[in-house]
Amino acid sequence: MANKFHVLDHPMMLYAGFSTSGHTKDLQPGIIGLFDAKSGNEAGTLSPNKPIRLAQGSYHTKDSLGAFYTGLKNSTKTADFLPSDVHHIEYSPYQKPRNQIISFGWDGVNECNNLGFECGKTHRFRIRVWGEGVYNLFTKQILRDVQVTTGCCADETCGDGCPDDGVHCRKYTQELVRAINSDVEISKFVKASVVYPEIAGKIATHKTMTLSVCDGGDQEALNDIQRAYPKTVITRTGRTGGVSTYVTDCMLASATMDPFVSTSAVSLAECGTCPSGYKLVEAADNYMITADQATYLDANAVSTAYKTAAAVTFNGANAGAVNVAGSYLVIPNHGFSTGQKVKYSNGGGTTIGGYTNSTDYFVIVLAPNKIALATTLANAKSGVKITISGGGAGIAHTLTPVDNYTATLMNTTPTTEIYSLTVLKGTKVTAVGADALTYTFSTEAMCAPSASTSPVNWTKAEDRFTSTRTLCMTLAKTCGGENRLGEIQAAYADNPNITAVELKTAGDCDDIYSITQYSDCFGADGCLTEELAEFSKITPFEGNLWEVCTCETEDEPSEPNKCGIRLEASSSYDKFDECSWEPTDYYSFKPTFVEIYKVEDDGAPCKVQPTMREYQQLRLPAQTGEWVAREYIKRVAYLYHDAWLSDNRLREVLDLNIGSFIDKKAYYNVYYFKFKQYRGGTNAGNVYDPEIYEIPIVVKEGVNSAAFAAYLNAKFAPLGVVVKNRTDQPNY
Repeated sequence: MANKFHVLDHPMMLYAGFSTSGHTKDLQPGIIGLFDAKSGNEAGTLSPNKPIRLAQGSYHTKDSLGAFYTGLKNSTKTADFLPSDVHHIEYSPYQKPRNQIISFGWDGVNECNNLGFECGKTHRFRIRVWGEGVYNLFTKQILRDVQVTTGCCADETCGDGCPDDGVHCRKYTQELVRAINSDVEISKFVKASVVYPEIAGKIATHKTMTLSVCDGGDQEALNDIQRAYPKTVITRTGRTGGVSTYVTDCMLASATMDPFVSTSAVSLAECGTCPSGYKLVEAADNYMITADQATYLDANAVSTAYKTAAAVTFNGANAGAVNVAGSYLVIPNHGFSTGQKVKYSNGGGTTIGGYTNSTDYFVIVLAPNKIALATTLANAKSGVKITISGGGAGIAHTLTPVDNYTATLMNTTPTTEIYSLTVLKGTKVTAVGADALTYTFSTEAMCAPSASTSPVNWTKAEDRFTSTRTLCMTLAKTCGGENRLGEIQAAYADNPNITAVELKTAGDCDDIYSITQYSDCFGADGCLTEELAEFSKITPFEGNLWEVCTCETEDEPSEPNKCGIRLEASSSYDKFDECSWEPTDYYSFKPTFVEIYKVEDDGAPCKVQPTMREYQQLRLPAQTGEWVAREYIKRVAYLYHDAWLSDNRLREVLDLNIGSFIDKKAYYNVYYFKFKQYRGGTNAGNVYDPEIYEIPIVVKEGVNSAAFAAYLNAKFAPLGVVVKNRTDQPNY
C-alpha cells in the first residue's frame, strides 16, 4: 500500500529584501535568495534538474553563546530541490478587519424608508448587541429599548402653532443617536451616527500632527518632546525598532508646529546609527584609581600614565603578517584587547585590501599573536571581521591605539588621591605602579545632539472635522456706559476653540454678547453621516454663564422625512506585550454584531416599518503579526538554537527575542513557495514517495516586494511557474 505524501513545515522566512549575487554565507539578516545547492553561490539561470535551495540571512546578533551553542548567524536554508519540482508560488495579501455597520431608516437610496417619527408620541426602538466580547463582559447579550418622545400635535392641547407640527425628523434622530451613544452598556460596543441628505462633504477645520523620531521610547523621551511644545498635548502612539511615533491632540487646520530639535542623548542601540547632526559617544568602562598623593600632579598626569602602549608596526606586504584567506593579521605580542579602538595607517605604502588608510577600527583578538579588525564595536564583540581582499605594499603599516583615557579627580585624603578613569568599552586596563585599580561601571554607546542636530519636521496625521455653536451672555455696561467687548475677547484669546466673540445687541443698560465655539473634533468625514457634536464647557466670564441665545431657532431641513442612523459594532482582540506574551495565549478576533428595529405599541399592522440593512459586512482579519509570531515559533521548534523559551530573561540571554524582527501589531503579506523533494526512499510498490514543503515568506505591510515577485517570475517562468494570487487566507 503506497504511503501518502509527507507535507512538512519549514521555518518561516521574514523578508527584509533579496539578493541576486554572492554566497549563502554573505547574506545579511532577513535577506533571501536562490542558491546553487552544491556551491552555495547565487543560482543564476535555473536548470530544471540542477538542485537549488532557498536561503535567508539569520536575524541573530551573535554567532556563539558558548562552545556548544554556535552557528547562530549561519543562514537558514531549505531542503535542496529541483527547479522542475516547484509546484507553485502564491501570493496572499493581508486583510485588515472590518466592523459590521448597519443602516436603519433612510439610507441615502430608498425614498420610502424613514424612521417614521409622528408628533405627540413616544417612539421605542429595540437594540440587540451580541458576540464573544459582549458575552465575556456581560455573560449574555445586550437587549435594550431606547425611546424618543416627539412634541405635541397642533390640534391637541398645544393649539395652533405648535413648533413640532409636521415633525422634522433631524431633531429626533439626533436624540435617538444620543440615547444610544450614552447608554453605558451599548456604547462599549456600538457607535451611532445620524444620516440625512443635507450633510455635504465638509471642510476639515482641524487636524492632528505626527512626528517620528529615534529616541529611548521611555517617559523621559516623551517629556523631552512635551517640554518643547508646552501648549500642545502629545501622545506616543507607537514604536518600531528605535523609532517612536508621536501625535498631537486636535488643533486648527491652519496651525503649525516648529520642527523638533532633540536635546537628549539617544542610545545607539535604539537608532542603529546616529541620525544626522548627532555625534557618537562611544561605550565606555569606568574605573576608580586610588593613588598616593605624591604620585601624580593632576588628572592629566593620570591619563598620560594609563595611556595604551605605542603603535605596533608590521609589514603589510608579508603574507605571514597579512593572512588574506583568514582575513586576520599576525602581530607578535600585540597587547590589544577585543573592542579596543585603533587607527590603521599604511605608513606611506599601499593600503591592505578591505581597509581604508587613516581610519579607526576595533580589534578582535583571535590569539595572543593574531587579531582581526571590525568596523564597529558591536561587530568586534560579535566577531564580525573585515574581509581582507589582498596585502599591501610597505613595511611600516601601523595600528595605533586611539587615545581614549580620561581621568578626573574625585576626592583627596591626607595621604591619597582618588581619580575616575574612563576608557573605551573593552579596553584592557592595568594598574600602574602601586595604584589600586577598581572597575566601577560601564555606559552604553550614545548618540548625543550637537549644534548641527537636524530638526525633525512634523507632518499632518489626519484631517479632523467639527461643528460650531453660538452662545450668548447678557452683561451690564461699565459705569461710563461702555461695552466690555475688548475685555471679553482678551479673556478667551488663548482658547483655540473660540472662533469669535462679538457684540450681538447693544442696549441702554445691558449688552448681549455672542461667542462661537468649535465642537470637539470628529474622526472622519462620513458619507451622508456625521458624528454628533460634543462641546466643551466654556469658562464663565466673571461668573456670568454663556447660554443658548433666546429667540433663535435651528434651521429646519428642506427634506424633513429623510432621516436614518448607522450603527457600527466594534470588534476586539486580546493582546499582550513582549514581556508577558506566550504563543499559547488565547488569541481570537472577537466580532460584535448589532441589530435594531422599531417597536410599535399601537398594534397597527399596516404601518410601514423602517427597515434595517447591512451597510458594511463584518470582515475577519488575515495574516496579523500575532499569527506570524505563532507560525514562526511553530515552524522553528525543531531548530536547537531557535526553540521558543517562555522566560523573557533567557530569550534575551540566548538572543531569541522575535520581537526585534516581528511586529505583532502589524499585518503581513505572504508568498507561499511550494516544492517537492525526493529522498530516494520507496514504498512496497517501488514508487518513490516525495516530501512536500511549503515555505511562507512573509512581508510586513508597507514593504514593497514587487521587485522580489519579479525576481521569482524571472527565475521560474521559463519552467512554467509564476507568482499567482492565493484564494484562501489564514485568519488572524
